[in-house]
Amino acid sequence: MNARIALLDVNPQLQVRGFLYTIDLHLNGVIQSPGATPDQRSFASQIDTAIKNVDVWLANVRKDAQQLEPLSLQQLLQPAALAILNDMANQALYAFAGFFCAGRPGRRAEASSRPYCPLRSLLRG
Repeated sequence: MNARIALLDVNPQLQVRGFLYTIDLHLNGVIQSPGATPDQRSFASQIDTAIKNVDVWLANVRKDAQQLEPLSLQQLLQPAALAILNDMANQALYAFAGFFCAGRPGRRAEASSRPYCPLRSLLRG
């Protein structure tokens, strides 16, 4: 069996929700679990916030792509399209580079330069 799960929730009417939504459910289970330690709850909460930010940024990338897709080559060369493309690139960078680890919107920081980043700690084991 080959199950396919989307990264984002693009259609909440579907029976199968997106991967980031599913992770959110599991993290909330840890946060609300009476058996979880305070450190586990705090760590799960930090990761949950980061995942929600990534979800928003990737949804913005999708929205920008949907705006650009129907444009002709001539329209893509216009300043308005460039602004959308720049926003799309920034949103993708935020989702990829760990902007959420900076803790301050408007300031970019790479996840690798932030040892306290919850996702970075998790990936290192």
